[in-house]
Amino acid sequence: MAKIDAYYPPSPRNVPPDLAEPTGEYKSRVLLVLVSLIFAFCLYVGLTLGSLAVVVVAMIINPCVGLVIALPALLFFLFLVKGFFKTSEKERTVRVEIAAEDQPLLFAFIERVCEDTGATFPRKVYISHEVNAAVMTHTGITSLFWPTGKDLLIGLGLVNILNLSEFKSVLAHEFGHFAQKSTRLGGYVYTANRIIYDLVAGRDWFDHMIEVMKRSRDVRGGPSAIALLGWMIYGLVWVLRKILEGAFFLINILHRSLSRQMEFNADLVAVSVAGSDAGIQALYRLTFCDDVWGQTISDLQTASDHKLFTGDLFYHLNHAANHIRKQKKDPKLGEPPPLPEDVRDTPDLFKPEDDGTPKMWATHPSNYDREQNAKEYYIRSTLDHRSAWILFKDPQALREEVTYRYYRYCRVIKKDKKLDPPEEVQAFIDDEHAETTYDPRYHGLYDARYIEIEDLDELVDEAKKAAWDEGRLERVHLKLYDNELKEWMEGRNNRMEEYRLLSGLVNGELELKDDDLEFRGRHYDVQEAKRLLKKVDKELEEDRQYFEGIDRRAFLVYYQMGMQTDADMRKELFRRSDFHLTSQDMLRKLSAEKSHMEAILEMVARKGQPLDPHEFRAALKACRDAQKSLKKVLKTADDLPMPDMANMKKGKPVGHFLLDRKLVHSLDADENSVSPQWINGLMSQMTEVQSKLKRIHFKSLGGMLILQDRIHVCWREHLAALPTVQALSEERAGGRPAAAAAPAVAAASRAEDLIRRDREGTAASGAQQAAAKLAAVAAPRPAAPPTPPQQPK
Repeated sequence: MAKIDAYYPPSPRNVPPDLAEPTGEYKSRVLLVLVSLIFAFCLYVGLTLGSLAVVVVAMIINPCVGLVIALPALLFFLFLVKGFFKTSEKERTVRVEIAAEDQPLLFAFIERVCEDTGATFPRKVYISHEVNAAVMTHTGITSLFWPTGKDLLIGLGLVNILNLSEFKSVLAHEFGHFAQKSTRLGGYVYTANRIIYDLVAGRDWFDHMIEVMKRSRDVRGGPSAIALLGWMIYGLVWVLRKILEGAFFLINILHRSLSRQMEFNADLVAVSVAGSDAGIQALYRLTFCDDVWGQTISDLQTASDHKLFTGDLFYHLNHAANHIRKQKKDPKLGEPPPLPEDVRDTPDLFKPEDDGTPKMWATHPSNYDREQNAKEYYIRSTLDHRSAWILFKDPQALREEVTYRYYRYCRVIKKDKKLDPPEEVQAFIDDEHAETTYDPRYHGLYDARYIEIEDLDELVDEAKKAAWDEGRLERVHLKLYDNELKEWMEGRNNRMEEYRLLSGLVNGELELKDDDLEFRGRHYDVQEAKRLLKKVDKELEEDRQYFEGIDRRAFLVYYQMGMQTDADMRKELFRRSDFHLTSQDMLRKLSAEKSHMEAILEMVARKGQPLDPHEFRAALKACRDAQKSLKKVLKTADDLPMPDMANMKKGKPVGHFLLDRKLVHSLDADENSVSPQWINGLMSQMTEVQSKLKRIHFKSLGGMLILQDRIHVCWREHLAALPTVQALSEERAGGRPAAAAAPAVAAASRAEDLIRRDREGTAASGAQQAAAKLAAVAAPRPAAPPTPPQQPK
């Protein structure tokens, strides 16, 4: 243990001995959960034994007459116990068990945290790829009668972002759960949920048998005795399911409430051994790491589409973090600020509105509430900023093993597949980011939206008829992305935030801590959210029209610049714009169909019982329409050649990239059933095609913007090379230009002014700076259009 002292951050002193004692609210939640579980258990056992008793008594009294009563009771008994005869498929896992002899320093660290928290050492320790740490309890039948021990899971994604003090605090939090006897209730709740959910929502052979019985007819075509029996059982089952649904709701609401109290208590355990700051800072890093993890998985998914599989998943996390920081224009994003020198100064890292989950459904308190709980009795942390990786022996081998298991878990590689060097994969990802990271001078204008051009051919005709002179082209170009657009985009982003808040309130996905809704400096009752949402929705439609105006002007400007300078680039702009509008139209239509399918599936799942004929026909039509829409998208993509884009084969049909396996078969209009396998297959293919179309959308847009910059560079060079530049220089030296040359001189003067401003560093983009260097050549000469820094490969 002496060796671990060099790696173990010191614990705070003068900690109140009762700091982590369970509160009265905690104890009351434990009692309520126990009562709800006892109620559900008694209800289930009573109904099961009661139905069996009816069968036995009826058959004993009168076997012939009693059969009429015994048969429904027997079927009801089978309905209650059928879940015990189901077998579950063996769960695949990405977890790797580690032992003390393999990781002596880590286990010594864990043992010291156990001593400080008073927790028992975990039965087993596992590592995984996750950005998480967790206590794992066993939930089998045996765990209901005697303790089976608890395991500790450490996610290497979490290790990758934490320093030693934060890692200590996270482990102490988990061992706080180890010490909580109420964690055993989680196993009971899990088992109760599994049984109740199967009874309420599960549909299997029993339900199919009841449906067949209900449709039974006698020789005259009327309902038979079997049909009456089927309707009787159906009614009993329907009533029972509604009762159990209420019990399911009650148990989970109470257990979530208890879980929040358990989190508060575990946080205080962590405060007692690591101080208040370490845990809060870890939580702060985690909020950012969720975005980083999502970006990393998205990047690696894109790489896997090109048969690139990294040998180190965690190598890319820091690269993804830097990419997000660059996009958000915040180099310190996700990094907690340093602690104030004054120990009495405890600024909050989280705000009250950081909580977006309705409290009744949340298993964890909000970050703000957790911070206030940890600082109620504030204890300054002594921070050790060394990375938590130093606790691991041969961390690179662990990273590679977990990465391999992750790919195998996701079934994207075959066994013994050799993985690629992470540097090679990251180079591919960097090429992708270079094409889809837009210049800050656009102020976010092209982020996460479609280009609003209805008819490209009509716009080309307008450009040819307009024939703007150089002066007008210059003025419109300077106006495209000026500070006025920046201010408008800030307002637009505020409206989007308002829309997300109001729609969340209306749909029940969000809730306020009270009924007071603050909206644009005024306070409203939460009931007015629907009216305010309509107002914001109307404003967003006006925003779309504003986007349409900008997109038209941008195309007119650059197309006419191409007309004046380079016909090949003008044609390329048309081809790229046509490709982009076609691909985004496919994406728009497929996304709409996918959203409709998801709504239909959600409706079916929420109904919780077989669909009536009208509902089934509507669902069948949605399935057929979705498959047809996907088929149409793929057919259009087969005739659409890929433009020049990074990591893409130019000229190859887009359809070959979108889906490399056979499309799910179409459904007939008279189908009487749709298999879950067909639905899962369709949704999987729609998700895959949608994801790849999104990638093409942003890459295509990036290529268009780069081409626009190239056209502008060429146009600027064209202006600088005009003979009137010479006349302008003579005039400023004391000469007199010809009167007929005055308009051209004015245009050249404006070009020269732009060049001068570029030289002074006022231009926004690298392409404009390149243009200034080209245009600064004294003798006019023709030149090929220069290559901008981020030209697509």
